Amino acid sequence: MAVLRAPVFASTPNRTASHPASRPARTYRNPIIDRIGPADPAVIRYSGKYYLYPTLDTRGYHVFVSDDLVHWEQKPRCYTDARGGAWAPDVFHNEKGDGWFYLYYTVDDPRGGKLIGVAVADGPLGPFIDKGTLVTGAIDAHLFQDDDRSMYLYYSEAAHDHSRIAVQPMADPLTKRGKPTVLIRPTDAWERHRGAIAEGPWMLKRKGVYYLMYSGSGADGPDYAIGYATAMSPTGQARRAPSAAARRRTASAGCGKAALGVAGFFGAGCAFGSRPSCGVPHGWLSFQSFISGWTCL
Repeated sequence: MAVLRAPVFASTPNRTASHPASRPARTYRNPIIDRIGPADPAVIRYSGKYYLYPTLDTRGYHVFVSDDLVHWEQKPRCYTDARGGAWAPDVFHNEKGDGWFYLYYTVDDPRGGKLIGVAVADGPLGPFIDKGTLVTGAIDAHLFQDDDRSMYLYYSEAAHDHSRIAVQPMADPLTKRGKPTVLIRPTDAWERHRGAIAEGPWMLKRKGVYYLMYSGSGADGPDYAIGYATAMSPTGQARRAPSAAARRRTASAGCGKAALGVAGFFGAGCAFGSRPSCGVPHGWLSFQSFISGWTCL
């Protein structure tokens, strides 16, 4: 499983043309959580603090809290699910609505396969109370809210050897509206190693364009990669970038499950990035897999 990693600003200056002596160099200090196991972090910012929800022991989700994205304190478990197989959470703070926090979880379906459900809490530390199943045969949920406050749930429809990315319009954080639309089918070569896989979706919007980040190929091999597609609406036709795989390999395993945040501090069954107002540089992209780290775009 992945080890969580984050950027640290070094005090030793880098005396190069690109990093003048008066400016501190940007370096990494990994891992930020010194233990084996955490992966798939969802991160939100609330009241000046950062809350990180990783995949950990598969029985539910823990919360880690930080003031600076570097030093993290583990808090009590915020959600437990007897079905097991919990991974890739997403937490949405409905600050433009009822102010509650919504946890979109993936767990084992007792009938076979996986399912996505939603739980709610009045604060980021939980406890989150289960409100039921939203989608069966699916993993890696991510809730996106557009500028007009409309909501969309992105996820991966999963089978044993293939998956595809779909979006479900939502009437509110708990209620589906209409039918889902399939956005990405794994047809490109980079998406078809160790299975035809498209998973870990993450949607963001910048300058009127919608960017869908996702992972392709099997997560258990060196070809697991991060790609993206663009669209002109949250449910519109997704067009892959000319070189869709943004990052393909690390030293010994593939990188995948990534998200770049430019409209807030993000992270889901993926990873996380930020905008300048969050206190770290614009354009950080986190790669999350068996080996993970930050790359600045």
